[in-house]
Amino acid sequence: MNLEVGWISRSKCPICGLAGEVRYMGVTDKAYHVPGEWCYRQHRSCDVLWLDPTPANYSTVATLYPADYPTHVKPEPENLLASRQGRVANLRLRIKSEILRHAYGYTIECRDKWVCLLGRIAAAFPIMRRWAGYTVRFLHARNGRLLDVGCGNGTFLMLMARLGWEVMGIEPDPTAAAYAHSQGLKVEVGMLEEVRLEPESFDAITLSHVIEHLLDPVVSLKVLARALKPGGVLVSISPNPDGVLSRIFGPSWRELDPPRHLVLFGPRAMANLARMLGLRPIVWTTNRNANWVAQESISIKRYSNAFAYRGKLLPAMLKVFCMLFIPFGIGEEVVLVAKKE
Repeated sequence: MNLEVGWISRSKCPICGLAGEVRYMGVTDKAYHVPGEWCYRQHRSCDVLWLDPTPANYSTVATLYPADYPTHVKPEPENLLASRQGRVANLRLRIKSEILRHAYGYTIECRDKWVCLLGRIAAAFPIMRRWAGYTVRFLHARNGRLLDVGCGNGTFLMLMARLGWEVMGIEPDPTAAAYAHSQGLKVEVGMLEEVRLEPESFDAITLSHVIEHLLDPVVSLKVLARALKPGGVLVSISPNPDGVLSRIFGPSWRELDPPRHLVLFGPRAMANLARMLGLRPIVWTTNRNANWVAQESISIKRYSNAFAYRGKLLPAMLKVFCMLFIPFGIGEEVVLVAKKE
């Protein structure tokens, strides 16, 4: 294989070190059109899919994110628990807040008795607890230290600070980090490997769609596991390479996203990786972002461009279809909640 400068061959599984078989050959960037062709290899027994060749270092990784990549754009501030337009949206928000109060222990004021009752009833159902818990990344209320890796503009950290956490972020994009700094947030600019984290210094660490961008996620998670206090919780949310939409669209699946997604972990791989690090994992899958993934996967399939398709009905139908498979662990996202013993 002829490799350009800054790229190295990765034929072996990043978890077990055994050779992987090619799952997709000659894939290209259909979102931001970074030039080049890649393949994705997999190791079925480990439930891992990875890019080959892979960037040799983070200097090469930085060239894969164009100026209009979402984290480079200054977003408007958003309170995830602020009022919404429309009665239905506001009702959903108030019920979600009540579930967070009853199931996760957050102190959120409720003025309507009937909404309190609906929230209390909804909190009794696991599917509703997870629906609401996504907002706080399934973290229960506590006066503890929270680290968000890949915190972007800091929206999530602002919410958690309002809910009583002492927050800190790590963000490689200086533009996004500058916005977080402007909100008074403590954010370290740089890659995870460049930031010194004291052992047993955080009660919770979260990564939302971050692990798939890391050059060596095993080493990175070892660093994070060491930084957790005993009893602390690590939460990772990432694309599921074994999900329904991945199986339907194959190399056109939007969350393949070559060459930015370097290693993708299925549910079994996430659980095994957590156990390797001495953590006690709970793993499940969701279809929270299935509508968006379906729309852009259709666009890639039809137009070889992730942003060309504007239809709404078909992606919505696919999302409803995908919801049938959540109990089988083949939803669109893998959620790992792992506790340090």
